[in-house]
Amino acid sequence: MGEMPQHHAGHVAVKGYGEAVGGYAERPRDDQQQVLSTGFAPQAQPPQPTYDDYNLFLDDFSSAPHLLPPHFEPDHQMAMWSRSPAQMHQRGNSRPPSQFPSRFASLAPDLRDGGEANTRGHDDPARAPSFRISAVDHNVIKSRIDEYSSVLPSDFVFPSRHTLTRFLEGYISGFHEHLPFLHLPTLTPSELAPELLLAILAVGAQYRFEFNRGYALWYAAKAVSMEQVRRRHSSEVHALLPTASSYSPHSTRPSPSISYRHSFASAQSERPATQDTHREPYSPNTPQARLETIQAVLLLFAVGLWGAKTILQDALSLQSTLAFLIREEGLSVETSQAVLTDWDAWIRLEGANRTKLIAYCFFNLCSTAYDMPPQLLTSELNLYLPLRSQLWRAESAWQWQELRQSTPIAEITVHEAFSRLFGRTTQGLPPNLSALGHYVLIHALIQHVYLLKQTSFAAGSPYDVQRTLKPEDVEEVTQALRVWQTSFEHRHQLKAAESGHYMSADSLTGGSLTFNATALLRLAYIRLYTDIPPSRSLETRDSMLIASALSTTPMLLRSLRLHRAVFQAVHALSMLVKAGVNYVARAKSTEWSIQHSLCNFECALLLAKWLLTLAAITPSDPPVSQEERSLLETVKRMLDETEFAVPIDPSLSGQGASGGQVRLASSDSAKLRQLASAVVRLWAETFKGTHIFDLVKVMGASLDGYADLVEKPAGRGSIGRLGSDGGVA
Repeated sequence: MGEMPQHHAGHVAVKGYGEAVGGYAERPRDDQQQVLSTGFAPQAQPPQPTYDDYNLFLDDFSSAPHLLPPHFEPDHQMAMWSRSPAQMHQRGNSRPPSQFPSRFASLAPDLRDGGEANTRGHDDPARAPSFRISAVDHNVIKSRIDEYSSVLPSDFVFPSRHTLTRFLEGYISGFHEHLPFLHLPTLTPSELAPELLLAILAVGAQYRFEFNRGYALWYAAKAVSMEQVRRRHSSEVHALLPTASSYSPHSTRPSPSISYRHSFASAQSERPATQDTHREPYSPNTPQARLETIQAVLLLFAVGLWGAKTILQDALSLQSTLAFLIREEGLSVETSQAVLTDWDAWIRLEGANRTKLIAYCFFNLCSTAYDMPPQLLTSELNLYLPLRSQLWRAESAWQWQELRQSTPIAEITVHEAFSRLFGRTTQGLPPNLSALGHYVLIHALIQHVYLLKQTSFAAGSPYDVQRTLKPEDVEEVTQALRVWQTSFEHRHQLKAAESGHYMSADSLTGGSLTFNATALLRLAYIRLYTDIPPSRSLETRDSMLIASALSTTPMLLRSLRLHRAVFQAVHALSMLVKAGVNYVARAKSTEWSIQHSLCNFECALLLAKWLLTLAAITPSDPPVSQEERSLLETVKRMLDETEFAVPIDPSLSGQGASGGQVRLASSDSAKLRQLASAVVRLWAETFKGTHIFDLVKVMGASLDGYADLVEKPAGRGSIGRLGSDGGVA
C-alpha cells in the first residue's frame, strides 16, 4: 500500500508471574477481591500473589515514520521528478537522489502522541500495559454478565480468564493505539460496565484473529448495551407515571392496574424499592455509567463497519442510537481543563471529550466508505480538542500534576481550530496541538468536502452523476489542508528534534494515530480535486458488484486540478514500490488500518481512471500535456521496478519528446490500458495478505476483478474538453 499504517507500538519483554510490564509491581487489592492490574503504579508495591500459570506474551512490533508528499506545484515538482540521477550529480548532490520527493524525510518514531522523554521513564512508547485476571476477578466479571442472561444469545459462552486476558491484550495492542479514549492507567476491567467489557473483548478477539468468538462477543455486547439503554429509558417512563400514593381514598380516578404499572417497571429509579415488588434488575444511571455504554456502542460500531455483511448491517443500525446517546450527554464545552486540579475530574472530562470526538470520526469514516450522511456535524462539536497524550497516559495524580507544569497545553475548541484552518482568525493552529487533535481536524475537513459536494453539481448533469466544486471552494479548502499539513509537519519535526530519533525516508510504518491522519489527508485531497462519484458499493461485500461499480464510474476531466489528485496517488504508489510489493503484502498487512485501506483503494481507482482517460484521447482532443507526461513517466518508472512492468513508447512518457505535447497512437492507448490494469493489480496484490477486517479482503478481490474489466477493450467517447481552471479537461 502506498502508505503503511501501524497498529502496534509496543515491544515488551515477557515478564515473570508476579512482575508487571515495565518493572513496576502491580497495585495490591483488598483481600476479598484480587482484581485486574494495569501494571501502572507510581511506586514500588509489596509482593503480589502468583497468578497461577500466567506467562503473558505481548506482540513486538517495530515502527518507523511514514511520509506525506509535498504540496503539489506542477512545474517545480514535475521538473524535479523528471531529473535524471546524472543531472542531479551535476548539480552537486553528494549522494544518489530518491526518485520520489518528500518535504521532510525524517520523523520521530513517535508511536503515540507525546513521545517526548520523561525523566521518570513512564512515557516509554514501547511499553504497553498488561492485564492479568485472577480466578476471583473472573468469577466477579462472570456474575455481572450473568445478570443479563435474559437478553444474551442462548448459545453465548463466557470466555475463560486466559481468553479474557488474551482479548484484553488484543484490544490494547491493536485498537487502543489507533484511538485512545479509554484511560488505561485507571482502567480496572472487573469494574467496567458489562457492555463495555464485552465490547472490548469483541474488538480484542478480532485483533487476535479469533473471528467467530469475536462475533459471539459482539452480539452479546450489543444485546447488553441495548438492554442498558432500555432500562434507563424505562426508568424515565416510570417517573412520568402516577404512583399508588397519588390516589386518595376518595378519588374518582381508577387505580392503576398492577400489570399496567409493571409493564413500565423502572430499571433505575430514585424511588424506594418498597414501591414496586417486581422491579427490573438494577442498572446504574450515573454519568460514568452512561459514558461507558456510549463507549461500548462506539466500539461495536467501529469494528462492525468493516466486518462481514451481516455485522455491517447490524452496526449501521447502531448509528442513530450512538448519535442520540452522545447528543443526550451534550456536545458543548463544559469546564475548561486548564482550571481543573483534580485528576479524577480531569480524566472524566477528557475521556468524555475523546469518546464523543472519536465517535464523530467514525461517523465520518462510515460516510467516506459508504457514501452516507454523517450522523454528527462539525457545527455541533463545541468541544475542546484532546490534549497531548503525555497527560492522558500519566499513571498517578502527582505525575499528572508534574506533567501539567512541564507540558505545553493547547486548549482550543473544535470550532475555533476549524476557523483557524480557513484563516478566519489571525492565528494559525496552536504549535502544541495533539496528534488526536490533528486527527479530528482532518476528519472535519473531509466532512466539509463531503457536504460541499452535496450542494455542488455540474450544470446540466443529472443528479448524483457529477459533483464539481466551484474553483473558489476548491482553493479555500486547499489552503485549509495546507494549514493543517504545515501544522502537522511542524509538530513532528519538533518531536523528532526533541527525541533525537531520525528515521530513514524509505520507512513505511509509523505511529498509528499520526499516520492514519496522513492517509486521511491524502484522501481529502483526492476527494477535493476529483469528481468521481463516491459510491463504491462496498456495503454489498460482493467483489464482482464492487468491481462493476468501479468500472462504470465516468472518465475524468483532464485539468491541473486533476493532476494534483494524481500526484497524491503517485506518491502513495511510490512508498509501496520503494518498500517492495511482496514485502508489504506478506510482512505488513496486519499493520494496515482501515484508513489506509480506504485511501489506497481510492488511489488505485484514481490512477487507473486517469490512465484510462489518457488512453481514451481522440485526435480531436487536446494532446497529452507536459504535466501528464511527467506523471506518466513516474508511474512507468515505478512499475519497471516490479513484476508489473509495461513497455511504453519513450516519447509518450516524456523521454525524447521534442515539444510540450504529444499525440497518442492507437498502440499507445492499448499500452495505457495495460498500464492501468497493471497499477490496479499491483495494489490488489498488497491487499492479499492476512487482514483483520473482512472489508479489506473484499477490496483486494474487487481490485482484481476491476483489473480484469480494464483489460477488456471498451470504446469511450471524447473526453478532451477544456477544464474550467484553464488546463486540459
